Amino acid sequence: SRNTIDIFLPRSFSDEIETFYTVVVEDDGLVIRHIRTGDEPLVHVAGERYTAGGPTLTFERDADGAVTGFTVDMGRARGIHFERVE
Repeated sequence: SRNTIDIFLPRSFSDEIETFYTVVVEDDGLVIRHIRTGDEPLVHVAGERYTAGGPTLTFERDADGAVTGFTVDMGRARGIHFERVE
């Protein structure tokens, strides 16, 4: 479905917090992966929004519908931008 397979982001980077995250499709669901925190399943909330055990991710698409990155909201930290790098 559009809410899982099309969101696949090999690797994304945030200049703001200087870290990488990878979003992959695993067992018909999305998983976000980080070198320090490991894998966390993403649960669909609505539209392009997902939650990962605390943080909320909102995926961004270009005019052609391809995912170009996402923003993360967690607690008081809002709008941390991650851009696709691979």
